[in-house]
Amino acid sequence: MAKQIVNIPNIGDFKEVPVLELFVSVGEEVTEESSILSLESAKAVTDIPTGISGTVVALLVGEGDLVSEGMPFVEIETIEALIKDEPATPVKEQKTENLNEEDESPRGKSGLYHATPSLRQYARDKKIPLDRVTGTGPHGRILKEDIDSLVSPKREETSKVSQSMRSEDERVPLSRIQRLSGPHILDSWQKIPHVTQFDEADITDLEDFRRTLKDEYTGAAKIRILPFIIQALISSLRRHPAFNAEFDEIAGELILRRQYHIGIAVDTPDGLVVPVIHDADTKSTSELALELFELSSRAREGRLNATDISGGTFTISSLGGISGTGFTPIINAPQTAILGVSRTKKTPLWDGQTFKPRDVLPFSVAYDHRVIDGAAGARFTRDLSKTLSDIRRILL
Repeated sequence: MAKQIVNIPNIGDFKEVPVLELFVSVGEEVTEESSILSLESAKAVTDIPTGISGTVVALLVGEGDLVSEGMPFVEIETIEALIKDEPATPVKEQKTENLNEEDESPRGKSGLYHATPSLRQYARDKKIPLDRVTGTGPHGRILKEDIDSLVSPKREETSKVSQSMRSEDERVPLSRIQRLSGPHILDSWQKIPHVTQFDEADITDLEDFRRTLKDEYTGAAKIRILPFIIQALISSLRRHPAFNAEFDEIAGELILRRQYHIGIAVDTPDGLVVPVIHDADTKSTSELALELFELSSRAREGRLNATDISGGTFTISSLGGISGTGFTPIINAPQTAILGVSRTKKTPLWDGQTFKPRDVLPFSVAYDHRVIDGAAGARFTRDLSKTLSDIRRILL
């Protein structure tokens, strides 16, 4: 009988990613597109398919296990073998039993809990009964943070806060994305000495040119200002490579990246995610516009995979579609800088003879002061301003 072991495919830069959930059981028939399990990395949940059709012979990993690219995770009896042998009877019930395995809590009460075996043991070690834990993960799964929230020190903090609460107050749990990204944001803010340089660019000519394209590029291909900002940014990054870099604190070295993978912060119903446009320097304005639309759509629908959010060399956070005159974005470590884009405003500018209304784009660049000093920061923002004011500079 033909059996084949399937390995974890490319999941981006991540290693030792936890298995969040198993979707099949031994004996189930699957197709090439069938998802076997889901992996959870920073800000994304990735479903891993089989890539082949057949029957599940063995699951080689369990929920809570840590996996990396190339690790075997399932054994499949292929369709070719099933032609000769009678297919196994699907065992649908096993999935439910695995997800809601009966557990004996420390108080002796039995119940069904949506938690992995490792988390059930963790709860026992912390002396936290699972019947007191509210799962905030997908499908009500109990996460480590849910258990930690009931550990004594945090219970004391909660009780102090509760004393100041009134009957009309409401507790709102953080979204999954906020729970995942929060520690990384805090770590970046605490470890990186941020300096923010504010500047603005006269983009009147650029906006006039962009408006001439509105009838030619419509729908998903509509060209907004952000693709032009990406191209101007890459032009400036080439001349100021320290801003497209990573800081290796242990080695005390600055790694200058020669690729331009631009992360774009996207506002979603569940929180902020940062999909990455890989090799943005090789793409035209219209290609960037279309990829931005597709990535943003998948982000808001929760369909980003690990590759979509990995490998970024520089990040843009744009609030221009909402409001604001300026803000300090937080660097996405280990990157060395980040661009914040605010809302374009009409401003009277002096042309030597009179004041004329111009479209002015405020922006800010936060950078790691350990590797970039203030003079370099000012030179970079001036360069970016000049390039945005005359987009022909990207040809230089």
